[in-house]
Amino acid sequence: MRKKRCALFCSFFISLCLFLAAPNISQAKALGGFQGGFEICRRTIAVTKENLNQAYLHKKIQEKQVRLCALIDTKTFSEAQLQQFGWNIIYRIGDVVTLQGDRESASYLEAVDGLYLTEPRWGIPIRSMCMDSARKLTRVNYVLGTVPSSLKQTYTGKNVLIGLIDTEFDIHHPDFLDAQGKTRFIALWDQVDSTTMLRNGTSYGKIKSGTLLNADTSFGLQGEFHGTLMASYAAGSDRTTPYFGMAPDAMIIGVKYDDNYVSTDVINGLNWIFHVADSLKVPCVVSLSIGEAVGPHDGTSLTDQAIDAVSAKAGHVVVGAIGNDGANREHIGLSLAAGQKINTWMEAVVDSLQNPPRAQAVSGADIWGDSNKVFSANLYILDGKSMKYKLSNTISTQEKGPFIPDTIKGNATDSVVKQGDTLIFYTYMESKSPLNNKPHMQIEAVSNNPDLVIGISFSFLNNAGGTINAWSIVKRDFFSDSIAGFQEGDNISSLNEIGGTAKKIITVGGYISKSQIIRWDGTFFDKGVQNDLGQLSVFSGKGPTIDGRIKPEITAPAEFVVGAMSRLAADFGRTVIWPDTHSTNGRYCTGTGTSVSSPIVSGGIALMLQADSALTADQVKQILQTTALTDQNTNGFQIPGNNWGWGKLDAYGAVAKILGDIPTKNIPSALNNSIGIVMLSAGQRRLLSLKYHLTMPENFRLELFSLNGHRILSKPIPALGIDLPLSLAKGVYIARILGDEKPLISQKIALW
Repeated sequence: MRKKRCALFCSFFISLCLFLAAPNISQAKALGGFQGGFEICRRTIAVTKENLNQAYLHKKIQEKQVRLCALIDTKTFSEAQLQQFGWNIIYRIGDVVTLQGDRESASYLEAVDGLYLTEPRWGIPIRSMCMDSARKLTRVNYVLGTVPSSLKQTYTGKNVLIGLIDTEFDIHHPDFLDAQGKTRFIALWDQVDSTTMLRNGTSYGKIKSGTLLNADTSFGLQGEFHGTLMASYAAGSDRTTPYFGMAPDAMIIGVKYDDNYVSTDVINGLNWIFHVADSLKVPCVVSLSIGEAVGPHDGTSLTDQAIDAVSAKAGHVVVGAIGNDGANREHIGLSLAAGQKINTWMEAVVDSLQNPPRAQAVSGADIWGDSNKVFSANLYILDGKSMKYKLSNTISTQEKGPFIPDTIKGNATDSVVKQGDTLIFYTYMESKSPLNNKPHMQIEAVSNNPDLVIGISFSFLNNAGGTINAWSIVKRDFFSDSIAGFQEGDNISSLNEIGGTAKKIITVGGYISKSQIIRWDGTFFDKGVQNDLGQLSVFSGKGPTIDGRIKPEITAPAEFVVGAMSRLAADFGRTVIWPDTHSTNGRYCTGTGTSVSSPIVSGGIALMLQADSALTADQVKQILQTTALTDQNTNGFQIPGNNWGWGKLDAYGAVAKILGDIPTKNIPSALNNSIGIVMLSAGQRRLLSLKYHLTMPENFRLELFSLNGHRILSKPIPALGIDLPLSLAKGVYIARILGDEKPLISQKIALW
């Protein structure tokens, strides 16, 4: 249940997911007949030290070890007591701990004094997948030195560590090799690999570095294709192609996480990466492109607390993708008056490969209310064909969970849950979460009949009203189907819990950066958005956080960006470079999604950290905000706001601000497409003038460079143009125009 790889929106991934939509009941305007009730949440799991001890003593031989994260009360928590029941701490960050122990006793761990689990202890993993033009749009070419600029030196990420926590890494792809043919990954922790003990201080998985990493060309390679692309966007270095990354000289470190333990593995991975960075005495930025819907979305989750803790030190920065749910209705926000009930249906993910010959449908919601309020729920089971339904008993956050899973089996006389149908409900409730003191309920429904639709009815108890925020745990829509009393979901607060909600994280949205590509075989592909270049990607998630903070902070290219392709990935029609069709090594393909945007921004931040390694996460965020580009595509949106954040990434402006090179006054980047340089050479005159189609800023300046990047002229441009000195040698030059000291355009000109 925990994996939501929404942060890569590539259509070639989506084509793999055999997920079907919920049953089509869009023509219905009213429910059919009520067919009786069903009971849930009548059997609570008794969380006591006695039951914890019994589970520990009666564990199965070679019981599977599981990982959890928890909150501790430093005054009452006893690690010795925890170890007494076979559990150990992996890492501790502030009041957040990650744990490892036997599955059998996991449900009883809260019996340990001073320990609070903040995630339900069940779940079925749901796999829902969630550079040339990119460098130009982010103006990083000025920083790398591939386009002349006023910077006194180039910045390429040297002596900066870029970390990525993802699903796989092809660390021997040419994009990650140095001049000697060795991988630029300094270390990789495969948290899934348990084949041979080589843990280097960790309690699970396998870590390799140095000669071991160079010798093993397949280490970290197995897994869902994603991490190779992400690493390439941030730090790819193969300059034989135009697709190298934002910080091509940065060091790279990777963590391959287990999708059954996303929160725990992310926390552990962050702790390890920054520990390595500190041991090397280098600054570090970590990119997270992980979609996760479950959580309070207010910055209090354990993952958010861990992100904020590791980001408190100078030179430690975490960047996250906002997610690809901006067009979905996976959130529902309800304001209920006293005594009012509001209902909604939950779209399911249907995996036709599981449980043959019948599919498995999974739906559910993570629900949070107002502090010091009690909300209740009733569940519907609807037959999407007959529109007949069953309604559960009332459950409320006054009841303390977790509960033993409730199984509803059909029979020959039931007109809703029929013979052969099975539904299992997993339910967890708490009146006051230790995270934020809010009432919390999580429900997951698993069915072998996709025609059965699950709905929820919400209300508040004790004659109170209040607000409820819920997110689909499988990143699918809440919907009404125009049935009276049922409400649609919305895309407000449609941001990732991991990557989008921490207070110190830099959250990244995405915009349309490319529409057309030439495939490796010479065929042309047009996504059909050429006229929308520069506009916000329709899938880019939106804030705010539930505690009212604007998200994202910044946006970056997100569509059809080219990067390195794992040798194990299938073609999917997106491969741009394929050097040898007899081998899958060294290919490049396109990627789309805000997961692309996150490593692009991370690479830009690596350049900032090279310029000033003492920058804090808050300072990096402020610099990105004050130098962000705005243009005709951001016009019409509130800036800053919950669509664009503060605007588009300007890597050049950010580095220049750190160096004190140029003012931070923003010039709309739309001017780049609306200004041109006209050069007239006649007789004894060399006249350079400008043509443009928009109202332009004042204070134009011309900078003239030789082709080797040497600046030979810098002068203001009068309204009628500027005469260039006849003393300049004939030849080709690069003319750069600035408006209010902000670069607008660079263009080659010829002097005769």
